[in-house]
Amino acid sequence: MYAIANDLRTPTLIELQMLLGVSARKHDYKRNRKSVSERKPRQAYSARQLDRLESEFQNDKYLSVNKRIQLSQTLNLTETQIKTWFQNRRTKWKKQLTSSIRQMCKEVPSTPVVPFPALLSQPNTSLATSLISSLNTSVSRQEESSSVIDNHE
Repeated sequence: MYAIANDLRTPTLIELQMLLGVSARKHDYKRNRKSVSERKPRQAYSARQLDRLESEFQNDKYLSVNKRIQLSQTLNLTETQIKTWFQNRRTKWKKQLTSSIRQMCKEVPSTPVVPFPALLSQPNTSLATSLISSLNTSVSRQEESSSVIDNHE
């Protein structure tokens, strides 16, 4: 009996769920997905549509329901297409922002990006705003120091 007790291991999550009869899903329904042949083909946006969507995105990253309805009527797209385009564009924007912050950190490795006390002293400011502000300050300091070196040569 002792040898068997020592061989017991902690059950996995799936084993516990099966033992207790609990579903692994949050919900008991299965999403009904259309087959590939039943789906609409991928939307190819015209240059006019893209220009308008991009300009609206530059003005505001999130659309109100009324603005989405107006855009869908103006651009002859469905509201779902507008909503999906904005979701995808926000994802792309966040990736670009992250990439540019990483690139700036690589270019200025000796300068701390965001000092820890600065984050504590600005509780109402978002982390992204703090990062961008600190990066702008460090880049401008680097530009000033390089221009001083250029003037002395």
